[in-house]
Amino acid sequence: MLEYYVRRYTDEAKRILKKESLDAKLSFSIRLYCYGCVGMTREWLLRDDITYAKTIVEMMFDSMPLDLSEIFFRS
Repeated sequence: MLEYYVRRYTDEAKRILKKESLDAKLSFSIRLYCYGCVGMTREWLLRDDITYAKTIVEMMFDSMPLDLSEIFFRS
């Protein structure tokens, strides 16, 4: 699951930026974000029966590193 999301975000960032590869900082941001989201999703599924899924997703998007949100949520 983790590698799937890392690959998906990487491929999408390359498509949006029209690049064949990403710099080390952006690649790190993608991995960090994906590792965090997968870990927090696991924690939520196993330990949290109070917080709504919509709230978890909103918190994940709000926690996205700025360099990623600038790519994925351009106006």
